[in-house]
Amino acid sequence: LDTILLDELVCLAKQSGEHKSIVKIIITAGLGRGYSMPDKQPCQRIVSLYPLVDYPKTYYSEGVQVRTCDYRLPENKMLAGIKHLNRLDQIIARGEWSQESITEGIMLDQQGFVVEGVMTNLFATIDGKLITPNLSKAGVRGTMRDFMLDFARCQKIDTKEVFLPEQDFRQAGELFICNSVMGVMPVRKWDDQEYKPGPVTRLFQDRVNKLFYGQVADQPRC
Repeated sequence: LDTILLDELVCLAKQSGEHKSIVKIIITAGLGRGYSMPDKQPCQRIVSLYPLVDYPKTYYSEGVQVRTCDYRLPENKMLAGIKHLNRLDQIIARGEWSQESITEGIMLDQQGFVVEGVMTNLFATIDGKLITPNLSKAGVRGTMRDFMLDFARCQKIDTKEVFLPEQDFRQAGELFICNSVMGVMPVRKWDDQEYKPGPVTRLFQDRVNKLFYGQVADQPRC
């Protein structure tokens, strides 16, 4: 499967040419009807190509505005962390706003702990530590989030995965959101509370830009 998938990715890359694009890979358990799974079922893969989203440069230099979503994520330890195909929770939350000024919504769990953005993971600097929500009960463990945590360890940045209420998360000195498409965006405003991009955010932005957007090639991970 790895070889087949790699060949398909190379083929899509050739179709993209010099244009920067997004490749989306979906792996399913296969085709069928009902809830029981047969003993042997070949998986199904869907590989698709999309143009790269061109976000305004100010999103990266000045930051974005976010809001707290009213909809609360349910707790599900069996699915926590997995990017599965049921995104109904996120669709409901994203339907809460239509203002173009708001880029992202921050989602809480049933206990009021910050979990993630609708389409991003969230990081903060609090008391000299890099903080990100613990996703053992809800949320998506994004690939960019994993990269952030690996890079933080390489830089010997004290990092904690925590269950933290919204009011405590708001006390952050710096806030930034990230995913594999958007990269790293500072948060400049969360509802009525304002923030400024800081040195930690800029460090992560610089690393992501160099590794994933072609500014510097063949960089080591640490």
